[in-house]
Amino acid sequence: MSSTTVCPPYHRDLYVYGMHILFVVQTPVLLFISYCVKYKSTPAMNTFKMMLLHQIVWLFINQTVKALLVVPVTVRPIGGISSYGILNLLNVPPHVQYHLDTSVLGGVVASTISLLENRFYCYQPPNSMFKISDKARAVIYVTRLVLFTNLALPLTMFTNDDQNSIKEKFAKILPCFAVELYRNETFFYAENVYALYKYLSIGVVSFGIFETLFYAFGVVWILRKSSEELMISEATKQLQKKFFRAILVQEIAPWLIAYQPQNFIIIFGSITGQGSLNLNNLSTFLMTTHSIWASISLLLIVKPYREFFLGLLLCRRNNVIEIRTNSSVFSRIFGYLAIA
Repeated sequence: MSSTTVCPPYHRDLYVYGMHILFVVQTPVLLFISYCVKYKSTPAMNTFKMMLLHQIVWLFINQTVKALLVVPVTVRPIGGISSYGILNLLNVPPHVQYHLDTSVLGGVVASTISLLENRFYCYQPPNSMFKISDKARAVIYVTRLVLFTNLALPLTMFTNDDQNSIKEKFAKILPCFAVELYRNETFFYAENVYALYKYLSIGVVSFGIFETLFYAFGVVWILRKSSEELMISEATKQLQKKFFRAILVQEIAPWLIAYQPQNFIIIFGSITGQGSLNLNNLSTFLMTTHSIWASISLLLIVKPYREFFLGLLLCRRNNVIEIRTNSSVFSRIFGYLAIA
């Protein structure tokens, strides 16, 4: 590090302890929302329920890895982390921890896309050209999951055992990152592998964005049709709209709060060539809060879950309370979104 370089205070311990606390806080929240989804969903929500549970499982795995097992410090937007988790005590190689860290995030993304894909196919009329068999959907699901959870795996064979030269080169670019770069628990892809991995990541992310938009706008297009065209009753169509609104709110809230800071930091670093370990840690912390924001969204907009939760708060013996829409501000706000 140059003698003229002045680095801001680095709050690493605060980040590590904060991640552990986040795990302790979010775990009971996820268990509670899992109970609500499993036991308080109405019969009409059976398919919706299974997809929600699928996503909740991935959210729990993601937070366990990020907040407990790996606790990654991002030292490079793509292809470099320094870990502070329990796996260090078990002498798990850094490149394996990096693969695990990227895999669980890929699982969350794949489960989110699957949630939208499920709604897209459930809403298709019987004669639709997009109505494919369950076996074909299963193949698509498995392919997506394998792709998103194993993005880093093919490149681990190119891991450079001599990490020092890579770290020294990067330390000249960002000298304030040196405190993390020279740890044995820090992993970097070599430059030739990094370029390939960067473009591969961009391609997979672009594919995920395309799928998400395709299914989301596809559902909007379907629900604009009349109930006669869809061959369903008007009541069923309205229920489908509520399911879709619930998914949108559940995913938009975490997307805005948990993931956008990371995107801004990556864009800022790419344009300016600058970086901050504290900001990187903050963005990782916010990304890990996906679980709690998704849980809160479900409690607010899905009526059976909300009524059960409010019933517990009010210490009622019965799990369902009557909320009068003409007197409750809460119901006026969320009544449009709520799933009956």
